[in-house]
Amino acid sequence: MITEDPDIVLRMITRLSSQLNTLVNEFEQYKTMGVTRRLALFLLELSDNNLNKKSVDLPFNKTVLAAHLGIQPGTLSRAFNHLAEHGVISDRSSHVIFEDIKRLHEYIKSSA
Repeated sequence: MITEDPDIVLRMITRLSSQLNTLVNEFEQYKTMGVTRRLALFLLELSDNNLNKKSVDLPFNKTVLAAHLGIQPGTLSRAFNHLAEHGVISDRSSHVIFEDIKRLHEYIKSSA
């Protein structure tokens, strides 16, 4: 393919560079914000920022979620407890309920 279309290499490098840039930005963003805010943003992304969404299912268990967010499982548990004050209910399962997702949006804005 490369010999038939040399421009494909340039397109591949451009695409990979763009993906790397996105990952670096996400990493920097996640490392500079508080744990609870990181979790809140992750949950909002799962909900597709749909203000009518009432619940989401985590794509993996909470131990993996903690690792994804770069925190310890106990810290994740405390973050979920803090988000309960903002209308987020989580039990031991991977199901998360939003009492009022608008409150979660407001929390994100107020802690920015």
